[in-house]
Amino acid sequence: ANLESPVAPSKPLGRTQVLGHAAQMNTSTEMLDKFINEAGINYFSTANNHSFDWGEEGLLETIDQLDARGVYHSGMNRDQQEVLIASIKGIKVALLSFTMELNGRVLPAGKEQLINLVPFNDEVCDLSLVEKQVKEARSKGADFIIVHAHWGWEFEMYPHKNTVDIGHRIIELGVDAILGNHPHVAQPMEKYSYEKEGITKEGLIVHAMGNFVGYHPKSRNSQLAYLVGFK
Repeated sequence: ANLESPVAPSKPLGRTQVLGHAAQMNTSTEMLDKFINEAGINYFSTANNHSFDWGEEGLLETIDQLDARGVYHSGMNRDQQEVLIASIKGIKVALLSFTMELNGRVLPAGKEQLINLVPFNDEVCDLSLVEKQVKEARSKGADFIIVHAHWGWEFEMYPHKNTVDIGHRIIELGVDAILGNHPHVAQPMEKYSYEKEGITKEGLIVHAMGNFVGYHPKSRNSQLAYLVGFK
């Protein structure tokens, strides 16, 4: 699942809104425990537009909370941008996570590694970080690569053309599946096929999975979400 908020015990809980600035989100450790113990979520994508709401301190606290509970996570980093490979029923699965932006917040100079940033929504998108991590995942023996992409526009039921095109480019890098979020509504899935070195390959693109937990009273569509199962 996408964790759309820091979990930073030293910061104010909930939604902190200062006029003229993007809202700052913060989830309680009790809610994180519900996600893990009651919902059974064992992996969190942590790269999203709220990842840096409480700065480096909030980010590191979030990593500490996830590590203390022994769950998989990727997207936020301490010292370097690491590639997570989880062993799932004997299959090595790379779980990569990237976000298009940080709500206008800027990472400190020299600490760009803290969050995996890729400008998915820009007209010209540099996918070099995705390509680098895909190659690293393969070199570490990954059998299957999933990219969690925080992209698109909120509350829109269909992805923009450039998002679709970028999804195709990511699959062509050797990614097997893309699980998208950020719109807060469920968007379509697509099976994309392409030719490489005379071989037909394919990948699954889920443009947006919708909200598991969220409250958007002006959008009925945000109450609909889906889980994805694939082999």
